[in-house]
Amino acid sequence: MKTILRLAVLAFAGIATLAFAGNALATQKLSVNQSTTSLTIKVSQAQTDAQPAKISIYVPTGYSINASAAPGTKIGATSGTVFSRDANIPLPLSGDVVVSATSDAPTCDPVPHLAVWNLALSVAGQNITLPVHVDQLAGPEAALGAYKLVVCLAPDDVPVGTPGRSPNGARLLDATFTVNSIFTVPAGQSIWKTITTPWAGGVPNAAGTVETRAFVANGTVTLTKKVNAGKRLVKFTGKVTQAGTAVTGARDSRFQCADKRFWQLQHRAEEDRQEDDVDVPGTYDRGGARHHVNGLHFADAGRPGRLCQRDSLGIHRGERQDQNPPLGAEPAWHL
Repeated sequence: MKTILRLAVLAFAGIATLAFAGNALATQKLSVNQSTTSLTIKVSQAQTDAQPAKISIYVPTGYSINASAAPGTKIGATSGTVFSRDANIPLPLSGDVVVSATSDAPTCDPVPHLAVWNLALSVAGQNITLPVHVDQLAGPEAALGAYKLVVCLAPDDVPVGTPGRSPNGARLLDATFTVNSIFTVPAGQSIWKTITTPWAGGVPNAAGTVETRAFVANGTVTLTKKVNAGKRLVKFTGKVTQAGTAVTGARDSRFQCADKRFWQLQHRAEEDRQEDDVDVPGTYDRGGARHHVNGLHFADAGRPGRLCQRDSLGIHRGERQDQNPPLGAEPAWHL
């Protein structure tokens, strides 16, 4: 029997497509993960890639952004890694995404902004504020999307003490930020684009600009069930696809508890033949002893079919004894 399940939106990172030949070894990547209430964006690159001077993330047409949050409002969280040229080590960073009234930092994006989100970061004991400019697009640039998110970074490849140099000579390795209740996502698939221009000797290198894309689409899980009645085994196999393309390493978490239930069916088949302690009798030993489960624990009270563990097993003779109160209205397994 084959079962097809619809998943929440999946996303995977696209490999950079070169816009110019001057940065042929660039490895910038973009990934997007979204739900109805939150959206996460991650950009990353190799340590050998030059520090970005400007990162422009284009939000596809069909999305809308709620820019009504008051300045000072926390709308999400951020994390990432930079490589410190001064200390010659990678450094983790983390913080909050906070709405700002304006951007005080020098900007590579000198246009009116729909909103400004500050990444309030802590790295190596220092507090750093990195603005993300939210621009609504119009004119020819609107062909790339409805909005763009712009981040301007300082150069790391200039001498220590140079005004405007990045703190600790930090070079971006990866950055992830999540915002909540900000984006309204459209149905169907979409393509996100990022255009990155790197630094070269303290000067933006337009010839090294690259474009990175992330493809976002609904996912599908296809499951096939095989029952071995003799061994009392149920085996599920399947695959996860996104817009018809296989997604490697994906797992459907709804079967984590089911896996344990199947393990019990295999290793304690007689005791587990019953469904619950209230309505279904256990197995019989020539009409004498019977088994029943004394207590059940469920992962979610709203989904009583998801068994995660049981307390103990009771054995008695004669009439069935309900030693525990009912577990709820008509509990049932959903295998």
